[in-house]
Amino acid sequence: MEVDTKELLIELEAIRSVLTKKFGEGILVDIELEKRIIRKNKYVQEGLDKYAKTIKIEDIDLPSRIGNRLKRKGIETVYELVKMTEHEFYSIPNFGDKTVVEINEILKTYGLSLSFVGAFEQEELPL
Repeated sequence: MEVDTKELLIELEAIRSVLTKKFGEGILVDIELEKRIIRKNKYVQEGLDKYAKTIKIEDIDLPSRIGNRLKRKGIETVYELVKMTEHEFYSIPNFGDKTVVEINEILKTYGLSLSFVGAFEQEELPL
């Protein structure tokens, strides 16, 4: 999931102004912490994106039936795979929930996951 960091920081500043008027300066410590978390997540995401762009699909030990279908679809890097939309993914013949689980298990070893699958949803997908 991509986060628009600039937009979030602007919203936080507006919230900060309202909260300090209502609750005083003590609330600012919590807001500063939130801003640091947002910035850190942005840098982590950028690092993972850069890393994923260097890994070829054939280098991550996907089952050949999955790798071959991805190649036929024109997906050559892990970055292209993790940026796929749910619609793009499920439009590949014979790709379903089981394939999502298989791919995410492999991607987890690289610190990645399919962008359209949230962390909690991964656990709930049927095999």
